[in-house]
Amino acid sequence: MSDPDALALLPGEGLLISEHGAAGDTLERTQLIARDGRLLLAVLRHTDANATDDVETVGELPEAALDAVMRRYGKPLAPEVPEPKAALTLDGGAVVSTFRHLARFDVIARDYVYYRASADSDGLAALSVTVAAALRFLALRP
Repeated sequence: MSDPDALALLPGEGLLISEHGAAGDTLERTQLIARDGRLLLAVLRHTDANATDDVETVGELPEAALDAVMRRYGKPLAPEVPEPKAALTLDGGAVVSTFRHLARFDVIARDYVYYRASADSDGLAALSVTVAAALRFLALRP
C-alpha cells in the first residue's frame, strides 16, 4: 500500500488478531483496521531494542475477505463460551472481536477471532492464527 497516512495512524489503532514470536527476538503482531470504509491488515514487528512497533506491511483487504475467511474457518460458539463484546465494528454492521478460551481438552488457552456479520446472524469463531494467515495472504498478494 502506498498510502503514507495509513502508516502514520497505526499506533494504538485497530484490533490485534494475532501475536507470535518470529525469527530472532522479534514479536510479530497482526492488526485489523477499519478506516474510511476500508479494511486494512497491518503486520507489525516489535523487538526489545525498539520501544515501539515497526510497521512491516500494510495491505488492503477485498471487501468480502473477512466474511469469506470466517465462513470458511469459523464455527459457531460452543454453548459454554459467552459471546465476546464487539471490539471493532465494520461499515456494514459486522462486528469483530478476539477472545481467549481454554477448552476442556486443551492444556493452554487459545486465541480466537469472533465475527458476526449482522445483528440477526449467528457469530463464528476461528483460531486467530488461522484467520491472520488467511487474511495476510489475501491482503498482501499482488
